Amino acid sequence: MLNDLLSGKVDYFIANDTNLNFSIKGQELLKLYYPKKPFYQHHVRAGTLQKRSHLLGDVNAGMQAITNYERQAIVNEWSPSMVGYRFSWEIIGLSTVVLLSIIITIIIWLMNIKLKGQVTEQTYRLEAQKRELESDIQRRQLLEGELQHAKILADTANKAKSQFLSNMTHELRTPLRGVLGMNELLARTPLSEQQQQLVETVQNSGQDLLLIINNILDFSKIESGNLPLDNVEFDLPTVIEGELQLLSESTQDKSLNLSGRIDYKALWRVKADPVKLRQILVNLISNAIKFTLQGDILVEVTLEEISNNHGYFQFTIQDTGIGMTQEDLKRVFSAFTQVDSSQERKFSGSGLGLAIVRQLVDLMGGEISIESQLHQGSCFKVTLPFELVEQQQPEVPDFLKNSRVLLQVENPFTRETLQQMLSVFGCQVSPVATGEEAWNRLVTVNDKSNSFDIALIEAKSSVSDGDLLSEKISREATLSRLSVIGICHRSFLLVSNVPIQVITLERPVAWCQLITALKKCSPCGEKDIGIV
Repeated sequence: MLNDLLSGKVDYFIANDTNLNFSIKGQELLKLYYPKKPFYQHHVRAGTLQKRSHLLGDVNAGMQAITNYERQAIVNEWSPSMVGYRFSWEIIGLSTVVLLSIIITIIIWLMNIKLKGQVTEQTYRLEAQKRELESDIQRRQLLEGELQHAKILADTANKAKSQFLSNMTHELRTPLRGVLGMNELLARTPLSEQQQQLVETVQNSGQDLLLIINNILDFSKIESGNLPLDNVEFDLPTVIEGELQLLSESTQDKSLNLSGRIDYKALWRVKADPVKLRQILVNLISNAIKFTLQGDILVEVTLEEISNNHGYFQFTIQDTGIGMTQEDLKRVFSAFTQVDSSQERKFSGSGLGLAIVRQLVDLMGGEISIESQLHQGSCFKVTLPFELVEQQQPEVPDFLKNSRVLLQVENPFTRETLQQMLSVFGCQVSPVATGEEAWNRLVTVNDKSNSFDIALIEAKSSVSDGDLLSEKISREATLSRLSVIGICHRSFLLVSNVPIQVITLERPVAWCQLITALKKCSPCGEKDIGIV
């Protein structure tokens, strides 16, 4: 075709790009002219010699004038290689797909190999952890067995210790009681003053030793579980007031004021263990007396709640003693532990009192708490549930209702307590603090209708001239109809001359004793003078 063009047999040609480029390159026909862009959609070009390039315009115009069908026929006739050209692209596309599939397959295979290695490695790691856990479980089971064995040995040793302490305390207490009994008999014989002091020292030391032995015995019983609880009926106010009066004498040597207040709602007959209750109160009050150098010790009993025929009674023991730090509070209930643990400690004791109290409170199903500040005192609160039997109602004489009572007590807590008790009886109370104030109130009342019926005063109170208030009242003719009750400790009666017409009332004042003393103030008949 190109040779015919060069020889002049044809003026132009039509061919596809592939055949045209191959023919030009093979025959080195570089003088041909053909447009760069095809004249229709297929890569078919028209070409001629450069000297005849004007013919291409006519050819292109003619090609544009024919239909698509005719144009396709020309392509099929003059460009047979186009079919092969299209077939080559399909092969290339198919080859590309196959190649990509192979690449993806290889990638997936490599990833599977990697994942298989990771799974194998993780399996080995988990198996190692499993073996380690099995080893830990075996060691733990071995340790648990050893601990159980050690616990059995410790429990056995603890029981043996408790049994030994119980036996020893019994053996020690028996001869000690004999020593104390003989010493009391010796004290009743004629002795010189020095001998009397020695006997008292022996007695006091023996009592302290007996208290320590009793504490050790109780502690060993509680630890061994051999301390049963009784459940008997008793009068709650009587038990509390009895312990207060028993311990009040020990406060006189230190000039402490022991005051008790039992709320009117707490006057119940209950069922519980009175011995354990006494032990709790004695330990707490004795502890307060020991650690209080001056000031007051206040004991208050209230009924906080009633539920299912049980009353929850709260016992509050507050003192103005040395107090404790926060660190001391953490170990205050530990056995054989004292706040002052130095070798030259000022306060003696075994360190078992509060530990026993805590265990007894837990044994009785109660709760105990403490608040304290150093150099300001401590406050213990014990709440115990008791089965309620019967509420106690004091028998109040009719003459006490609306009777005018002058109350003179120096301590504000005791004065407030007695004022509440007298108000329950229906009395009209006028409280004062000093003997001088009381005397002025008595002598300044001119109207008999406003005069006092009863004067409840402290037996040791005096007025400005130094006389006892009770003596001055007994000498005043205008106060001859006034009934006077003098509050004092029993020891005060042994050293003072209280007028015989004064009714004496031991402190701390109990409900039943106060009522008994007030009954003696009846305006009808002779006054029954004596100690209540």
